[in-house]
Amino acid sequence: MSTCTVADLPAPPSEWWTDRERAREIAGRLNVANAELVDLVTRVTASKSWFGDGIRSVEHWLMLNAGLSPAHAREVVRVAARRQELPTAAALQRSGQLSLDQADALAKHAPADHEQSAAQSAAKMTVPQIHQVMGRYVFDVSHTRPEHRSAWERADNPPEVQMVNEAGRFHLRFDAPLDVGALVRQAILEAKDALFQAGQPHAGQADGLVEMATRSLRVGRDAKASGTPVQTESRQKNWRIYVHLSTDGAWLTGGQMLPDHLLRKITCDGVLQPVWETDGVPVNVGRAQRIVPDRTRRLIVDRDRGCRYPGCPIGVVPYLEVHHLDHWLDGGHTDMHRMLCLCPHHHDRHHAGDYTMTGTPTRHDGVRFTGASRREIRLARPKVATTNSSPPGPRYSGSIGEDIDHSFFTINRNRGPSP
Repeated sequence: MSTCTVADLPAPPSEWWTDRERAREIAGRLNVANAELVDLVTRVTASKSWFGDGIRSVEHWLMLNAGLSPAHAREVVRVAARRQELPTAAALQRSGQLSLDQADALAKHAPADHEQSAAQSAAKMTVPQIHQVMGRYVFDVSHTRPEHRSAWERADNPPEVQMVNEAGRFHLRFDAPLDVGALVRQAILEAKDALFQAGQPHAGQADGLVEMATRSLRVGRDAKASGTPVQTESRQKNWRIYVHLSTDGAWLTGGQMLPDHLLRKITCDGVLQPVWETDGVPVNVGRAQRIVPDRTRRLIVDRDRGCRYPGCPIGVVPYLEVHHLDHWLDGGHTDMHRMLCLCPHHHDRHHAGDYTMTGTPTRHDGVRFTGASRREIRLARPKVATTNSSPPGPRYSGSIGEDIDHSFFTINRNRGPSP
């Protein structure tokens, strides 16, 4: 039986070494550039200079100004959020030795108390290896504070909820045993995930809670299984939210006066039950109606194919709202050529005064968005390089690529991994 030794293997072509070195040189410059972007996002987040003109988040700001995908933008923001806690990872990234994906994996797993050893180890691992290894450790860096000790004494108390209207905002506080809290948390996360799957990548846990409430109050269809409770139309009417309208303003039943911009948003495209009043006396209770007729709405949604705000990723029909350029409260007509689609966030921000819109919605580029600073909001045009030559820069040393020996690491609930 013949054997094969290393000496018998053919030598790799010369291009193999050249291409590998070239790839690592490019990766080194890319790592440094990504480090600069993370540092910029760290400053932008701290100063809140991203806010305004309808920008929904730092991620959206990156999508608009850097041309990033939602997933790539989330990576940058995650790393930026832990920049101060992970200084070794930041230094390695700035020197070109740690990629953005490696830094993002560290940001997800590494605690601040063990960041140096974790970052130095991660620089020699592939991204899947970082997730595999770091995800297996149980870091316990918490310390029992005196003010927290009494919490265990009320751990089995029944759930409590507080709901308060204050300064034009609704405040909700929920306190419950861990098992009940896990149930509520899982329901919120499920609703949040449903929004994500439906095309809302920036939906948070608060959005999941709103989705849960919307599902509960939505008119249900006949139950498929016997014994399943059905949300009937009569029950729906008992829990309908009424908007009271008068010459003095508008308010929800039993609630505070609605801000003008919120009233305009509600009457722009929403299901409502208006109660018209004169001198505090109801004179007419209108029927529940959608301000934009369903047929017109379908045509507008088909025409726009998503939120018209520049760079907004929302394009799923159930999560779009139709906005009147000439507002309904100001006598505007429900005409297709004067209406366009916006997502709930950008609809809210427009009525809050973050930006204005002018133009003709029937053309793809017919609407001009102008921020509060009077600057036009539009997608960034990337700068084109004028030369093909690449300046010298740091070289990425690369991951080892070998299998990770897990016995090389130790799990210590007090000290974390030790390379």
